[in-house]
Amino acid sequence: MRTPVDVARELIGAPYCFWEEACNPPDLVNCYIFTAWVYRQCGIWLPVTLAGQAASGIPVTEEGRSNDLVLIQGTREWLPRPEDGAFVHVGIYADVGEQTLVHASGNRRCVVEEPLADILQLGDTVHVRRLARVHSELSADTPRVASLP
Repeated sequence: MRTPVDVARELIGAPYCFWEEACNPPDLVNCYIFTAWVYRQCGIWLPVTLAGQAASGIPVTEEGRSNDLVLIQGTREWLPRPEDGAFVHVGIYADVGEQTLVHASGNRRCVVEEPLADILQLGDTVHVRRLARVHSELSADTPRVASLP
């Protein structure tokens, strides 16, 4: 069975989509459409919003694992209303040892795998969410990922 990291790595180089309405995964993606599409290929349904994905799965307080969802909270000057504390980006934790993330990068204009440290800006907070169907060692009563309508 393919994991989210397997699927995500197959999309490295796919062009970034700046207008949500024009996104057409897997050909054109933004960060949250990318993660929703990748997890959906593995049978896991995620909301197609940053806030919805931030509420999915369970929060991880220890070190993240491969296939965890990684969200970045912070402020960006390009946001229409830059708000402190808004979720600004999401990707998939790929390699724990190298601390890399596979994500749709607006800066690089495509899907890439790069160190998490290269993505962060001053004042950012990283949130890791574990999706129960990816990590089978979680118990049956672990909260499940929200579904799309």
